[in-house]
Amino acid sequence: MNFQQIFNQPPQVEASAPGRVNLLGEHTDYNDGFVLPTAIPQQTTVSLGLSGDHQQHFYSQELAQKVSVAPFDCPPEGFASYLWGCIGVLQAEGFLIPPLHIFVTSTVPIGAGLSSSAALEVALLKELRSLLNL
Repeated sequence: MNFQQIFNQPPQVEASAPGRVNLLGEHTDYNDGFVLPTAIPQQTTVSLGLSGDHQQHFYSQELAQKVSVAPFDCPPEGFASYLWGCIGVLQAEGFLIPPLHIFVTSTVPIGAGLSSSAALEVALLKELRSLLNL
C-alpha cells in the first residue's frame, strides 16, 4: 500500500530520517552523561497531504493500521501518539496545523533501541516545516 492507495490523493511532501544507535553511553544522555551516537542506514519516511476534513489521519504501513483523530478526541495510542504529540506541541506554540493525511513507512525496527520514534518525529517535523513554511 502507498499514500495514494490509502488516501486517494498523491502526497504533497515527503521526508525521511534515519534511525540511530549509541556506540557508547547508552542511557547516560538523559543523566548528563556522554554518548556517541551515529545514524544507521534504516530510515523512516513520512508522506503528508492535506486531508480536507476536520480530522488528522495516520497510517502505518508496517503495522497496517489507520487511525483518525478529531480535534478534541483523546490522544491516540501507539505509533499515532508520536505524530499527534508533534502536532500538539506545534499547536501549543501557536502554529495552525490543518487536518492532514500522514503515511508512515519505516525500515527502523520498532522497540529495538534504534530511535524509531525519534526518526518518525523528525521526519514529520521536517515535512510540516516544508508544507506549512514553519
